[in-house]
Amino acid sequence: MTRGISILICTYNGSSKLKETLDYIKKLKFDHPWELIVVDNNSTDNTFDFVGQELNESVLDFSIYQCNTPGKMNAFWLGVRNAKYAFVLDCDDDNWLFPDYLQKAFEILEANKAIGALGGKGIPHNINDFPSWFEIYQSTYAVGPQGRENGNLGKNGELYGAGTFFRKDILEKWSELGFTNFLSCRKGTELTSGGDTELCEVVKLFGYEVWYEESLQFFHDIEDRKLTEDYLFKLKKGIASSFPVLYAYKFKNHKSFSPIRAELRGVNYQHIKGYVLSSIIYFIKRDLKNKVLMINYRQLIRSYFKNLKETERVFLQLKKHSKIWQE
Repeated sequence: MTRGISILICTYNGSSKLKETLDYIKKLKFDHPWELIVVDNNSTDNTFDFVGQELNESVLDFSIYQCNTPGKMNAFWLGVRNAKYAFVLDCDDDNWLFPDYLQKAFEILEANKAIGALGGKGIPHNINDFPSWFEIYQSTYAVGPQGRENGNLGKNGELYGAGTFFRKDILEKWSELGFTNFLSCRKGTELTSGGDTELCEVVKLFGYEVWYEESLQFFHDIEDRKLTEDYLFKLKKGIASSFPVLYAYKFKNHKSFSPIRAELRGVNYQHIKGYVLSSIIYFIKRDLKNKVLMINYRQLIRSYFKNLKETERVFLQLKKHSKIWQE
């Protein structure tokens, strides 16, 4: 695998926000080979042409692809298949990378071969304009610290996809088995979620570690329209919509799906209790915290019934390859 970094930007209707993102990429300082891959994910604006116009006059090694199948993970895997270098950086179209982002990450990844995924810290841009509740829910927007300290996040560690590096050989091994993602991320204006968390599970499945490094920093340029309570509710519902599919990755600990099904019944019971309690409290005190809890629990309950069969299907698919995964 060629040493270097492939920056991958998957974008839907990104022409209005990509200029600043690309300007920051042009200012990156890195001592090793790197490239920029932009995948236009079924946009209805002029994203593809805009990116070409912005980059044609630059000295960057870049390529642009069109993915006509909606869903960020479809675009992501198209980019991975065309990436030239050993590390793939998942950079959202509103992430403004600090100049040393590639250099610092490369040094960390080269120094520790056990790292399969490495994430940094998103910093909200124009933070003084943010609503009072934002800091409490900042991780929902892929900003803020992802761990209490730098290093391995452990067996339950996960990263938001924005600004995360993956070893390409892990992704290739996964793809060679016939897999991409069982979960999706954004599809157009749909705020479905879970694909980035699933990739962290894949990394751990192959025996690698998921790491956080606070010194890796980028600005997250969050649009004003996303800083409303209604949008926060939609984000929370989107995140909860993937439950409980990730439980399928517990297959190494169980011979059959029955123990997981039993565990999920107990988890769903707790969600029902949480929903009832938060609904009562919200009826008494109509504040944002209680409404978020109520919405989140309600979506988790719906997702349990909607996705339980899919969770079993994923479990069985993974179980077929049990001998392959590193113990």
